[in-house]
Amino acid sequence: MGWTLVLLATAALAAEDAAWLRTDGAGELPWGTQSMPFDAVPRARSSYLPDTGFVGRNPSDRPEDLEMTGAAPGGERRFLRYVDGALVDAAVLRPAPLDPSPLVGGAAPAWSGPVLGAGDGPFRLIGEARGWVVDGRTVTHWVAREGGLELLSSRAQPGGRYKALPPEVLRPGAPGKAALKVKGPLAPLLKPVEAVLSGCLDASPLPVEATIEVGFDAAGRPAKVRAENLRGEGGVFECVAGALVAVAGPPRAVQAATLVRTR
Repeated sequence: MGWTLVLLATAALAAEDAAWLRTDGAGELPWGTQSMPFDAVPRARSSYLPDTGFVGRNPSDRPEDLEMTGAAPGGERRFLRYVDGALVDAAVLRPAPLDPSPLVGGAAPAWSGPVLGAGDGPFRLIGEARGWVVDGRTVTHWVAREGGLELLSSRAQPGGRYKALPPEVLRPGAPGKAALKVKGPLAPLLKPVEAVLSGCLDASPLPVEATIEVGFDAAGRPAKVRAENLRGEGGVFECVAGALVAVAGPPRAVQAATLVRTR
């Protein structure tokens, strides 16, 4: 009986996915509408999503990111994005499976790989993501490596002044120009990527003494990461996370290290 109830609940949530996030809009709102739900509030900066990057030609091109506060099934969170007052994107984040097939059908993913996603307290979660381009829209499905959290989003393709940016797949960058000293329990695991971590700090104000902490999933893959005192422009934190995806560690362990670079 227990498994039957679980399957029924999962089926109900899948049906809700199709009902709220659709090919032609989100809930009762079609793409392009200038109507806004009464229960929408500005999305908090702490509510990280993996595919919210954008560029724009003018200050007015900056999107308005909202989160709906009304009741939603299964702890689900729903997000909307408006540009020039029109609805362009929507996303669902929840601790349960999400099915992208109502949005993408049988289309093959255009890309896949590990991507930084939602936050877990001071950590950012790493998840496996896939992206599609279907009927003039992009769809992203992100699954946290530790399990228990998924995201499904539908976004307008780039066009006009506003341009949405796809999620950045994490991968190691270029080696740095100077030696890096690494201290702490995580240090032995970081030995193979020390040069790459140093490269992440090339544009940072020096000297640097930053702390990073990594949580590993059941397979020993980096599943969440946090950092203190990482300074610099150009996505230093994302660069460090990209270096860490090449590291393997003790399953379900959380370990920290201090990075020191003086030149």
